[in-house]
Amino acid sequence: MRKCCVLVVSALFLLLPVMSIALSPINAGSAEISLVLDGQSNGRPIYLPINDERQQVKYPSDLEIFDDRDGNKLVNTTGNYSFRFNVFVDGSKPVFWDEPFPEENTDNYSEFLGNSSLIIVDESTREFSLRIIGDTNSTLEAVKRLAVWVNEHITYEPNKDMITSNDVMRDRRGSCTEYANLYAALARSAGIPTRIVVGVANTGRGWVSHAWAESLVSGKWVPVDPTYLEVGTKNALSVKLYSGPSVSGYLGRSENAEVEDYSAKPFELPLDVQVSISDDVLAPRQKFSVDALITNKGKSIVIPTYLVQKGRGITSIGPFRRPVIVGPGETKSVSWEFLAPYGEMDEYVLFFRGPDVDKNFTITVNPSLNIEEEKPIEIEEVFTRGEQGKLYMNVTVMNTGNTDLIPNLRVITPVGVKQKQLELNSGESKTAAFIFSAEPGNYTYTVAVTYDGKTITESGSARVVKPPPVEQKFLVVVGKYINRYPVYSFVILVVVVLVFIALIYPLVNRPKRPFEERGRWHRLIKIKKT
Repeated sequence: MRKCCVLVVSALFLLLPVMSIALSPINAGSAEISLVLDGQSNGRPIYLPINDERQQVKYPSDLEIFDDRDGNKLVNTTGNYSFRFNVFVDGSKPVFWDEPFPEENTDNYSEFLGNSSLIIVDESTREFSLRIIGDTNSTLEAVKRLAVWVNEHITYEPNKDMITSNDVMRDRRGSCTEYANLYAALARSAGIPTRIVVGVANTGRGWVSHAWAESLVSGKWVPVDPTYLEVGTKNALSVKLYSGPSVSGYLGRSENAEVEDYSAKPFELPLDVQVSISDDVLAPRQKFSVDALITNKGKSIVIPTYLVQKGRGITSIGPFRRPVIVGPGETKSVSWEFLAPYGEMDEYVLFFRGPDVDKNFTITVNPSLNIEEEKPIEIEEVFTRGEQGKLYMNVTVMNTGNTDLIPNLRVITPVGVKQKQLELNSGESKTAAFIFSAEPGNYTYTVAVTYDGKTITESGSARVVKPPPVEQKFLVVVGKYINRYPVYSFVILVVVVLVFIALIYPLVNRPKRPFEERGRWHRLIKIKKT
């Protein structure tokens, strides 16, 4: 399981305690949380925990609380402050309804559909988003596919600086803020109103600051956490402090957020979950699966997330965490594929976790059993993006067999041919990045993967767009700097104004007669003429 981000950005709040919990975050359906906000006011309003249908907050009676245009709760205060809140979070009773995709009636949500700080919505992003979504007429399914793609294709890596969603899409690295921003850019590009949420969350190892998203589906804001891959049914060990068009609305906050105490209960969803394993006695490197039948006994759509935590030596083929959309009265079948270990030990354990189920499986590896070698290679994804005279291509290749391979990856385009070798262990997936210099226009490409005397190919087209005008690029850089360093920006602005005045004042106030300036300075320093 990926670590959740330790900091959204350094300008956000600090989280002091590190607490352990018995429940995995994914199994916390409801929670009572004692939260303390403290700090020293710098003249800006203080954001308080939000009171909404998922999160009920008991506010101190002496606070004069007001709302901003996004529904956030704020209070004005001066000097040192310390506020304590009792927050009840309920994730056990999500009520969702779907809407045909693409959504209609989104005219009133323009600020959640376009560009905002670090979230870039353009034609190239729209094309890629629709490619990820594929063929579906369900908005919830579109939301799920986008969240799954971000979770599977972005590597968790804390950044020193905040970067745009386009940079995240190209570099494939980032923390929870970048996960949320990229998901928001993809969802908005597909016409799904999406906002950013900032709060505190428990990772299972302690409370940390965290960012996720919410998408509007059928008139309701649905929580989407691409870092943890929770869609709709989000665990209750998370407290929302802010939501808005972008995370920049929360930058520069001075408050610290500390969870003093909490208690949690497992999910209570109207689900019947039956889990089984395909085989429990296996040959070394033999494929096997964990299979689940999930039945929704409720009257609305439920979107639980399940994961299989594998023991040491077991190899996962494909994602180990999956959200499942289950309609009223519907039964869904979901499978997780694995490769057995080589057999250094006798027994190995897998753990199936999720709402309304917590089950363990033990497998035994028998070295005397033999299986045939399997050497299939799959091209999982070809990502292309063309901007500013460059064609960026990321090719993801997966070894779904039970034998380690070293395939040769070759990319053929009209502007060049490049190749790389990938060392792929069985069950492993890797992404190779290629960059070509290219003028604006449309380009075809062919990806060829050669291994063990076989070659698989995939062809497609990519488009390189014109670079933005220099003025726009300059303003983007300046805007990013101001968002990131508001205090330094203010100091620089003051210095620039003072220098401007010092240079302009002598020109506009030039003396009209010779030696008038000297006399003026004499009067200024009170020198008497003799």
